[in-house]
Amino acid sequence: MAHDFWQNIFKYQNLGFDPIGWISNCSNEVDYFLLGKSFEKIKHNSWANLSWFDSFHYSGKNPDITRRTYNVKESISEDMKNKKIISLMRIHNEVAEDQQSLSHLLNNFFGKKPPKHQLRRIVLSTTSQYESQFALVDYIDTHRGNKLGYTAVNISSGKLIDPDEEPDSMVNTSIALTSALENLLLLGCTTGFRIIPIYDAPDENLMDRIRSNNDMFAAKYNLLLDDYSSLKLGKLFFGAT
Repeated sequence: MAHDFWQNIFKYQNLGFDPIGWISNCSNEVDYFLLGKSFEKIKHNSWANLSWFDSFHYSGKNPDITRRTYNVKESISEDMKNKKIISLMRIHNEVAEDQQSLSHLLNNFFGKKPPKHQLRRIVLSTTSQYESQFALVDYIDTHRGNKLGYTAVNISSGKLIDPDEEPDSMVNTSIALTSALENLLLLGCTTGFRIIPIYDAPDENLMDRIRSNNDMFAAKYNLLLDDYSSLKLGKLFFGAT
């Protein structure tokens, strides 16, 4: 049994994923309050006001979302910075554990071309592999029209996985998609959910099984699902907006 467990651990690591990295903090994500302290160290920061969700006026139509993936050493797109943004980054443990390094990375990525709308929701996932790092930004273009209410939005990575399960397990997919819904449910949201998975894997067969899991999850809970394709980085990842 122990042999099978460690074989699974090595399998995840070969796919670019840290299967037990979440154990020390009960999550693969940087703590929300520690993240806030890193932003506090950024001078002249008027472009970020962190929250555990974001929201915008609802006009009766689903907002248009453009997803872009970057190297963590890049900056957000000049032509897109006028849109509302939410972001997910996967960064190395050494950066995540050093507030000065983390502040520098965040300021370099967002602060060089400050977004028009304040960045409110960002999630940082951690990894022990430098080549598994990336930054993802969802640019949200809201529709003009009558303001019928508000839409809440959240983004999340797979905060943890079950290392006893196979990488393409429905359990791992469900954890990642549920994490994105969690904060919205705490807000009292009950209808109109739309999920845009964030996923990747080294080979197409594994990605097909993850896509199938995403579809089954959405069908089971009667959720609208948009597939914006994989990250195309070749490293295992689970998450969602």
